[in-house]
Amino acid sequence: MYLLDKKGGLGQDTPKAVAERLRLLYPQLNIVGAETVDSGSQTVIRRIQKAHPDILLVAFGFPLQEQFIAQHIHRLGATVAIGVGGAFDYIAGFRARPPKWLRGKFEWLWRLLIPSGHSFTEYRRRASRILTAFPLFPLAVFAWKLRWGAGLHPVTALALDFGGVTNANGVESVVRHAWRMMHVRQYPALILFYFRYIQDLELGKIAEVEVWTKFMRYIGTKRDLAELRQSMIEGFVPNEPIWEIVRRVKNDQSVRLALLTNNIAEWMRIWEKEYHLSDYFDPIIASCFVKKRKPNPAIFRLLTKELGIPPGETIFVDDHRRNVLMARRLGFRAIHCSDPRAAAEDLREILPTA
Repeated sequence: MYLLDKKGGLGQDTPKAVAERLRLLYPQLNIVGAETVDSGSQTVIRRIQKAHPDILLVAFGFPLQEQFIAQHIHRLGATVAIGVGGAFDYIAGFRARPPKWLRGKFEWLWRLLIPSGHSFTEYRRRASRILTAFPLFPLAVFAWKLRWGAGLHPVTALALDFGGVTNANGVESVVRHAWRMMHVRQYPALILFYFRYIQDLELGKIAEVEVWTKFMRYIGTKRDLAELRQSMIEGFVPNEPIWEIVRRVKNDQSVRLALLTNNIAEWMRIWEKEYHLSDYFDPIIASCFVKKRKPNPAIFRLLTKELGIPPGETIFVDDHRRNVLMARRLGFRAIHCSDPRAAAEDLREILPTA
């Protein structure tokens, strides 16, 4: 065994004290080297090579010991190299071990209250390390799980919304401008029209042409409805960052792609013709065909059934927060797409092939 400590520890003779203590505990142990060196020293590598130990213990502290081992492991000649942190100080008796009732879960508290040095810098360094390990790291893991809405299962499916995710939502963009063009007295009629007919349209209970007829009656406008409809359809421009993810995932074929959208039958035929959705997505679940509409849990369960993949392994992306919250409640990893570029970055973070 070879013991390696770095300068600046509790004592220059720490490795020798450790060696003496280990020889008393294990008389047959052969310690072939014990020294204190600079962590950047190159001459020590030749001495370790010459000694050719079975086990090399490096007590440089994190992360210097790990960096030293990773950089020189192929030259050291040791069978096993281990970073041991402050273990030498305990073995040599330079630091007291915590009481038995503190060992394990609360040993970090002992190390914070009784650090190896007595300077303010040492207290600050120790406090910073412990604060990072607990509670910041557990909180970061918890926040990550809340963000993706599920556990740490492998990702095997990606389900996307159409309007607002793969493509901009042309209806919402036109409606935003329509508010400015309409008179205030028409607002109540427009709201009533939406809740009375649009959901039925997306559920396939009423034809699109009938809805436009009723729209003209409700709003009392003589506007060219064909032009208004065309403006909506043209507003569904592709979100390229998301389509780039779709193409990469499709080419890799390790993750299944699905489309889950509240849409109308007449427009789904347009999207298929223009974007060849069936070439990318299988299954394609549209509210108008299945008579279920997000955020109804039934349509999410249908997605799970069609994919044959549990929700915890499926990422769902939608631009409406209520749909995202329902998906998370059902166990999906769900991303709220308020910005397609940001959503694409999130997907690259968790998808194995994006």
